[in-house]
Amino acid sequence: MWSPDSVDFKIIRETIGSPFEWNARRSYTAIAKKLEVDEETVRLRLRRMKRQGFLLRWRLIPNPMLIGRRTSALLMEFDDQPTYERAMLRLQHTDGVVIISEFYEMRVSVNLFHDYPHEQIAQAIGSSCNGKVITSWQTEFPGVSRKLTKLDWEIIDGLMKNPERKLSDLADRLGVSTRTVKRRVKDMMGSYAFFLLPVINLKKIKGVPCQLIVESDVSKKHALDKLITSNFDPIMRFRNTESRTHSVYGFACANVTDGAEIRKSIENQPGVRTVRMNIVEQLVHVYDWIESEVSLMVSRSNA
Repeated sequence: MWSPDSVDFKIIRETIGSPFEWNARRSYTAIAKKLEVDEETVRLRLRRMKRQGFLLRWRLIPNPMLIGRRTSALLMEFDDQPTYERAMLRLQHTDGVVIISEFYEMRVSVNLFHDYPHEQIAQAIGSSCNGKVITSWQTEFPGVSRKLTKLDWEIIDGLMKNPERKLSDLADRLGVSTRTVKRRVKDMMGSYAFFLLPVINLKKIKGVPCQLIVESDVSKKHALDKLITSNFDPIMRFRNTESRTHSVYGFACANVTDGAEIRKSIENQPGVRTVRMNIVEQLVHVYDWIESEVSLMVSRSNA
């Protein structure tokens, strides 16, 4: 079982971010400079995460705005195990679902790319799965500052399953120069056209994987996020504070009691409406429908 140290945690946050936060992968040089370590340390630590089986691979995700979608998330629970299991199967084949966080006690959180109003999509997902939506929230997403060409979409299509493939191989397949592909990739990342999402195995890390969903007053949320981040910075591995109403934090604790203590300390802060702690069983990534959307954009795009 892998026991990451403080440097590992910092690198995880800088490179991996959160399953709920869509961050472009940063260069080793930039990460090393921010963390005040050398670039080789970052490279070796990430390599060890792969060797330990924690960081499985990367997947490329296009900005949902490019396919006419917005982003939301919801927390849902079920009355019995058979309904829960059927819902898991259904969600993995539901258009718009990107990540499913499976929790113990028959709860899940679902991250969505959708083209319907937030309230409608949350209700529709709950009804289709026979689940009770406990809370739902919209998440913010950066706009795209450039228009994509057919070649851009072909590059995205070629990198979706394996963002770490050699760009020279992709360039040969597309019939363009490696320099052209590198320039297009750099420009698209800089304009938030796509993001790199890690696929991780939480069972490979020591401790109990927990997730906190904190709902707060809009007027006090920024101060609350800052307080939580500063007070629990060594503990929190992942966080997404981009919603106007909800923040999501992921961390590993020694036992459930320790996690409950963290939850209680946050509950007592000004502006907090609810704090829900869930023990994470696994993360499920859904890609088939996104790959189909990208293929469609390739066929529709102009040169």
